[in-house]
Amino acid sequence: MMPQIDFSTYIPQIFWFIISFVCIFFISHYLIIPSIAANIKKRQKVIEEILNITKKNLSQAELVKNSIHELKAKTYHDNMQKINRANEDMSYKLTQEIEILKKEIRLKEDQEITKIEHDVENLKAILNQKKIILTQEILKAFETINIDEIKDNIINQLEF
Repeated sequence: MMPQIDFSTYIPQIFWFIISFVCIFFISHYLIIPSIAANIKKRQKVIEEILNITKKNLSQAELVKNSIHELKAKTYHDNMQKINRANEDMSYKLTQEIEILKKEIRLKEDQEITKIEHDVENLKAILNQKKIILTQEILKAFETINIDEIKDNIINQLEF
């Protein structure tokens, strides 16, 4: 008979199968599965801690980002105010300097006009003196010249 069909070998095989199964079951159930479950729990705790830390860091990063944006906006606003104030100050100073220069130019113009008027008065005085002198010399010349002689000369010249 064939050994696979021999029923006398079934009982020891079933016995050892049950013993092996029970041993494997208890080893698995009380040693392997609890250590795997413990590892899974530890891993889950580590993942949750990392997620919590990540969430906390993310919220802190968001706060830092917001504060940076606020600081940036405030700095921009402050700097624009400073630039505007500086522009206004420079405009005011330039306007003052322009007014000062205009006054200086007017003063110089007035001085030049006064000088020119003085020179004109001096020239008028000199011209009046020259006019008087010239008039006196013309009168002297007319006194010394005989008009009759000039007439005779002119007539003689016309007759030729």
